[in-house]
Amino acid sequence: MRTILGMGWRRLLVCGLLSASGAAFAADQIQVTVNQVPAHGLVAVPVELGWVAQWCKADVVPEKLRVFSVPDGKLLPAQFMPDPGSLSSGLLLLQAPSTNAPLQVRLDFAGPSGPYAERATNILVRTRWYSVTHDARQQGGLPSLIEFAGTGKKFSSLRWNDRLYHKERGQFWLRQDRKAWVETVSPGPLCTVVRVAANYGPADGKPITSRPSATYDWFYFHDQPLVLVRAQARQAEALEWHEAHFLELGFADNAFPQWVGGEPRQEGMFAGQDKSYRLASWGALVDGRNAIGMLHCGAVLVYDGKGYGRYLHADGDAAWRGWSTTEFTRSAWLWLGADDQPAETIARLAAASPAAVRAEVGVDRLEQRFETLAVQLAKAKGAERSRIGWELAARRLLRQQGRIAEAMNWKAGEPLEGFTVLPAGDLRLVLLPDNGWKVINLADASTGALLLDHANLPLFELTLRHAGTGEEIRLTADAGWEEARLNYQAGSPSALLHWRRPLNRALGNLVITATLGLNADQHRLSWSISAGGQAAPWALWKIKFPQVAPAILGAESQLLLPQAAGVLKPVGREPLARFHGDYPSGWMSIQMAAIYDPSAGAGLYQSWHDPDGSTKQFLAEQEPGRRNVKLIWEIPVANMGVQGNRFTSPGMAVWQLLRGDWFDAAVIYRDWARKEAKWYPALTPKGRPDSPVWMRELSVWALSGGATNECVPQVLEFARALGVPTGFHWYNWHQIPFDNDYPHYFPAKPGFSEGVQQLQQGGVFVMPYINGRLWDTHDRGTNDFEFTRVARPAAAKDHQGEPYTETYGSKESNGDKVTLAVMCPVTPLWQNRQRDIVLRLFGEGGVKGVYMDQIAAAKPVLCFDTAHGHPLGGGAWWNEQGYWPMLEAIRKAKPADRMLTTECNAEPFLRWFDGYLTWHWQYDGQVPLFPAVYGGAIQMFGRAYRAGPTKDLALRMKAAQQLVYGEQLGWIHPGVVRETNNFPFFREAVRLRWNFRRYFDVGEMARPPQLIGDIPKVTADWQWHGVWPVTTSALMGGAWQIPAEKRLVLLFANVADSNITAQIHYDLAEAGMPGTKFTRLSWTAEGKGAVDETSSLINEPVSFPPRSVWAWELTPKP
Repeated sequence: MRTILGMGWRRLLVCGLLSASGAAFAADQIQVTVNQVPAHGLVAVPVELGWVAQWCKADVVPEKLRVFSVPDGKLLPAQFMPDPGSLSSGLLLLQAPSTNAPLQVRLDFAGPSGPYAERATNILVRTRWYSVTHDARQQGGLPSLIEFAGTGKKFSSLRWNDRLYHKERGQFWLRQDRKAWVETVSPGPLCTVVRVAANYGPADGKPITSRPSATYDWFYFHDQPLVLVRAQARQAEALEWHEAHFLELGFADNAFPQWVGGEPRQEGMFAGQDKSYRLASWGALVDGRNAIGMLHCGAVLVYDGKGYGRYLHADGDAAWRGWSTTEFTRSAWLWLGADDQPAETIARLAAASPAAVRAEVGVDRLEQRFETLAVQLAKAKGAERSRIGWELAARRLLRQQGRIAEAMNWKAGEPLEGFTVLPAGDLRLVLLPDNGWKVINLADASTGALLLDHANLPLFELTLRHAGTGEEIRLTADAGWEEARLNYQAGSPSALLHWRRPLNRALGNLVITATLGLNADQHRLSWSISAGGQAAPWALWKIKFPQVAPAILGAESQLLLPQAAGVLKPVGREPLARFHGDYPSGWMSIQMAAIYDPSAGAGLYQSWHDPDGSTKQFLAEQEPGRRNVKLIWEIPVANMGVQGNRFTSPGMAVWQLLRGDWFDAAVIYRDWARKEAKWYPALTPKGRPDSPVWMRELSVWALSGGATNECVPQVLEFARALGVPTGFHWYNWHQIPFDNDYPHYFPAKPGFSEGVQQLQQGGVFVMPYINGRLWDTHDRGTNDFEFTRVARPAAAKDHQGEPYTETYGSKESNGDKVTLAVMCPVTPLWQNRQRDIVLRLFGEGGVKGVYMDQIAAAKPVLCFDTAHGHPLGGGAWWNEQGYWPMLEAIRKAKPADRMLTTECNAEPFLRWFDGYLTWHWQYDGQVPLFPAVYGGAIQMFGRAYRAGPTKDLALRMKAAQQLVYGEQLGWIHPGVVRETNNFPFFREAVRLRWNFRRYFDVGEMARPPQLIGDIPKVTADWQWHGVWPVTTSALMGGAWQIPAEKRLVLLFANVADSNITAQIHYDLAEAGMPGTKFTRLSWTAEGKGAVDETSSLINEPVSFPPRSVWAWELTPKP
């Protein structure tokens, strides 16, 4: 057995050592700029050194690596570990001094030779935290024994379930390889690297033609209980595997009785429940002080099983996405050790891992040129700024492509040889023609920034399916074509890109054409794409378009996602948990995203401007360790799988320079939606005329249910205590159980209509619940009453002709789960049934509104029933032939003073509803993206107010956020009136909103005010899905305006228990308010207060009392 002792680097660098100042360097030296050095100084970052080493006439010899800090020349402990099969591409590791500024280092390979790689059957790596054994004859060479130093615990029952799965061929396991290759490849100053190479073997022993294999590099760090694992899997041909599992650490005994992870924090004891848990950023196995943690590896899965056993699984989401290329790479950080509080220690590391570091490789002379251009750019304005910025971006692009001589010698104004550059103002699209068109980058000529990562994605990926066998073929934009052509004349506002004659001749004369609009004024690229002409029996199935991988430009980079209200993800500082959204749905409410870095002044708005709201999927993900975010739209085509079908993209896909932040992105989308979106309602200076005034002015909602005598008295007490008109969402008014026997709601419970009348006489507007999507498959108790006979033909069907079904928490009387079928909204049966139920409630029920559950919450399903008369699968038919005409008919038939609402806030149904229930706006990092786009066009109401140990603080946080977001408050149990610690704050927020109800009716959201100072943050458990911590500022602010009336209100809330002083900064001129002097009227919940005067630029300190809400209303002085 080969034993390696991990030791501190200071004991390995014997000659310290030598001063770098006396070393001789060539004219050009390799220089690396490292951004975001973590506090502990350990840097692990991928680099490509080949092209720069060639320019500098240096051989890349990893064991001779030296790294010097710039400008002091201090020698830093470092290692370079090449990737499998590469000499110059790999991982640079160094121990750096802690710094907030970018770190510049210089590399050479002129040091003394270090230890060489050594192969062994057994390798034991020992540090002061653990010992790990790699045995080539066990577990495919992956660790077979882990021993914890200090506690003496030995973990030998581990079983690595790293594998591939094919539906026909079954499982292929790495651990099946009994002759794995195990070697120590880099016993360096920072870590010992053990490389393991093994083949995936089938359980039946029969090999497969693609010959899949994997190489794992295990980085065992000497001075920290960290292990980095990087894996590269390869196969000889692109066979599609349906699962690909990486680092699935299984065990069948009780070696680790507990699991824990986050965020949010979850934990439990293993009990053989056959249940899985998804942990967004880290997870760990715990046995007392001993723990094994996985972090910075995508979502971590924990499985608590019986027969299969238990496991901790890195990058769990990726495992079931499969693998259909010839190569994939994955990585994870492990924590191995013993600690008094292992969970807390791992959680801290998850927030500050070396995986967040970013590096740029260049040569010193060229980096100096960049610095000179950056100084010139900061001083330049107008056209001169764009000229210098483009020169900087172009040189950076040439360096990124390894063309150092050209990067140094390129003359501004000359074309970039080999590239095609299409300008849209300051936004420059750089293309490379080959056997297709490759998007090399997007450049911002005003900042000199390259907006995309060098490893960008193909512009599109088209999937075709064989109509007979179901076999799929994928074509991408960057390869696989006999002809790729561009039609463009310099100065033209548009271009055409063509892809013709795929190299796979079975597809015949397939043609793809992209039309590109070049808008110089808006710095915007607008794409549309069409495809068709494929040979039978091939049919178009889906297309990923557009695909782009924006670079994370710096530590302040933010990713804006349209999740619920809108969420900002701090991707510059934290790894991104994979986001997948189905549009339209409540969790993918609008078809837009953006990424920007305020410190760089650069960003990219990326959106679909599709006026029909066609079905799409959106993916935002970050590969562990990479400094980019993949943004991918996937569109199922209309008439999926039908031979001879064609595809034309819905609307335009937009890439636009973003100057600003999330609010500026919202305004871009708002401007488009107001002009072109078919769901945007007609608005007048008096508001939305098709919606009753009482609904537009409502400020609060109660939530309850049951029989009349159970809920009516409480709701009346609630309304009287608030002293304003109140809405009441009435659940379980029907005799059937909830989520059971739908849609047979009648008869109502006794006294329902009388209770409605009593409430409405007391100033309460009643809105009962119905479901807008589902029919119970056993719709009379446990019996199939009408489903098969009446409803099944109208149910939405999958590709196999089976109805889509869903289950929730409801159960039949025999204990079985209630199974509900999704109805196709195009069918006359469902349209008529929904209309009849709603109108009956308006009639005999006498209610003022009806809530139609799930319509703006659940995604459209891809229905393949040819009898329904809509295109099969994808398209906009769910809206255009389904819910739009259904809801239009209901609105025409209902009394004018009645209204309709639905769950969540998917935008395409907005014109046909008066309100959206925003109960799911429960996310950490929320911003009011949706209110910024649609404020004044629809009323948003409701949050889920729940229990938990911090429910009082959570209530204040939610109510304050509702107030500044412009929502109608509440959706809360009326019993809150008796909560003396909560009701006063809630009442103040409701009454303050009531004072400004006109702003939320006829106005729009303005940019929120800046609150500056030492403002504390507060965290509470919002109880969305179990424990659900949300952190916000203790101070919240919002702005709403009525442009036609030249009025603006600033709303403020302090949810903390103490007084807070902060600076309020607001630019009224930027908000479009005319004039330089303004009258400022102070308001509280009880009415008007002091009046004074202010300038158009407000910048003053203010004291915010604890648990308070108040406002300033501003109007221009005459």
